[in-house]
Amino acid sequence: MIINIHRRHAELASDFQEIVEEKLHSMERFSVLIERIEVEVLHEANPHQGKHSHKVVLTSRG
Repeated sequence: MIINIHRRHAELASDFQEIVEEKLHSMERFSVLIERIEVEVLHEANPHQGKHSHKVVLTSRG
């Protein structure tokens, strides 16, 4: 499984990639072959969004 992590205006913790890999590899128990996953972490600097300013988007390819 290839995991690509992209970030847009967001700072990531040093162990973020390890946590993502651990969580995504646990998906293999569902017997679904995942070749590639794109993880995109977004941060909107708009103060009116409050708690909704961070978003994580997962896109898988087959």
